[in-house]
Amino acid sequence: MSRGSASALGRLRRWRDFQEARVRAEHQRREGERMRCESESERVGEAAQSMQRQRAGLLEAPELDLDRIAQAAAIETHAWKTVERAGEALDAACEAVHQARVAHLRAREASRVVAQRHARREAEAASREEKALFDQMADVLAARRTPR
Repeated sequence: MSRGSASALGRLRRWRDFQEARVRAEHQRREGERMRCESESERVGEAAQSMQRQRAGLLEAPELDLDRIAQAAAIETHAWKTVERAGEALDAACEAVHQARVAHLRAREASRVVAQRHARREAEAASREEKALFDQMADVLAARRTPR
């Protein structure tokens, strides 16, 4: 393998490894964001259920306070809208994780292909050098054996 193609292949390998590391970091960041959205969705869901239980408790009270019940219903409605927005954010985060995972798999595959090619070229170069050294040694031994 020529020195120029070896260094070009080495540069390509380093570039692909860099791209893979960058995409891997993005995938991990997106996964962290998804986990944050998931916990936020659970938190607001629990808060909405709590508001629902409070409103149900007001309805079961011996004395009905219609203003308090109306306020609790408004707060509960707002809480469920927040749950819906959190669910949409979670869905968007899951989609972003999926896209980042696909990009990471592509980058890893590209990096692996270049690494395999680089290893194959290095093995071919080592084999050629070994053969050349063997031929040189055979020539030296043959030169010693020939009578003068």
